[in-house]
Amino acid sequence: MAWGSIRFRVTAIAVLTSAVIVLAFGWLFIRLVTDRLVSAGQESLEAVTADVDGLSLAELGEDDAQFRLDGEEYLMLLEIDEFGDVFVNLQSFDDPEGNSVGGFTIDSGTGELRHVVVESDELEEAELRAVAERGTEQIRDLVDGPGGQRLELIQAADDAITDISDAADAARGSALIVGPLLVLASGLVTWIVVGRALAPTRRIAAEAAAIDTATLDRRMTQSGGDDEVDTIAEVINDMLDRIEGGVKREQQFVADASHELKTPLTTARMAAELAGKDAPESAYPPQVVEELDRMRALIDDLLQLARSPEGRASESVPFDALVTEVVADHPARDRITVDIPAGATVEGRTPELRRIVLNLLDNAARYGRSAIQVAVLATGRTVTLTVDDDGPGIPPGERELVFERFVRLDEGRARNEGGTGLGLAIVRAIARGHGGDASIDESPLGGARVAVTLPRSG
Repeated sequence: MAWGSIRFRVTAIAVLTSAVIVLAFGWLFIRLVTDRLVSAGQESLEAVTADVDGLSLAELGEDDAQFRLDGEEYLMLLEIDEFGDVFVNLQSFDDPEGNSVGGFTIDSGTGELRHVVVESDELEEAELRAVAERGTEQIRDLVDGPGGQRLELIQAADDAITDISDAADAARGSALIVGPLLVLASGLVTWIVVGRALAPTRRIAAEAAAIDTATLDRRMTQSGGDDEVDTIAEVINDMLDRIEGGVKREQQFVADASHELKTPLTTARMAAELAGKDAPESAYPPQVVEELDRMRALIDDLLQLARSPEGRASESVPFDALVTEVVADHPARDRITVDIPAGATVEGRTPELRRIVLNLLDNAARYGRSAIQVAVLATGRTVTLTVDDDGPGIPPGERELVFERFVRLDEGRARNEGGTGLGLAIVRAIARGHGGDASIDESPLGGARVAVTLPRSG
């Protein structure tokens, strides 16, 4: 997974956004519903206690209904025990933690104070009993009030508040399960949708990566719509049109110039040779003929590089036989050992493949001291030709540089070496034009190993 990809970033943003929304909405919904129910219950209980002297509803929380005694800074929390008696839990009104200072029990049958329990040092038992006796009268009013149903109503409201609290807890628990599932589903949907939305861009990237100087006629596929992806494809296609036009003009110029130069070079070479035969005293120095030959070789190399593979048919070529033939005809054949198994065929054009082998042998013969090894290896869908020499080799930092045009390393810069500086550039250009490539590594003989990989036929 590409952590910095657009797909990942969009999915991460969607997950974070949905998590915030689910969390905020869930909390707000539970809070609003709970507060609304508690508010409704408090209004009902305030109406119940409105005509009870000395008693008012102070607060209706999520746990209990709290009644305040007039003239006393205490809250009374009413509970009905298993015997039906009323237990009153007293809390200090100013205590933010709601700690109990004590309590008392009222007999449900007689309405009398039964016993007092002290739970804090804030009140002595006598003081707590005095508070309890004053509160008992108000509790009786609730029990014996109009209709005799006030206490039952308070208890029902208190039970309802407890149910509300339990429901809120259950809702929060469910939110802890459902919320992450919703966030996960949001992330999964976003990942799939964004992946499908970006699929055309990946297709365009793959198509663009497959285009090189040998396949400039290819174009990006357009869906025919009017979206951003088609706009990108159209812009790239326009750019490819300009590049292809420029490359064709360059190739045509090199081809025309090279072709036009061949005739005067041939004429000059013939004149140089004839001058020595007809009038020995007018013979040109041998270097003149050599330079003319070098210039003709340079023009041939330029023509080779200027040729585009577009439109030229390929065929299944018995590469093993071709390499064997070129080695047998090479001037340095006495120094060459071969390892060429039968049956190695490649898909390509015979003259260009022959040029690859010849250039590699010339290069190895030029810089090798005494030994050259030629091997062909057919594996899977490729055929690899390797040519090793025992020359000075090529430093790792310069192995890509020698594939550039007109590049000679220190050992090959002398004019008497005979190179044009285009041999390996031609090898790579032809290999890539066939769908393969060329590379340089260290040879087991101590010099350089040039390897050319070509697509296997069939």
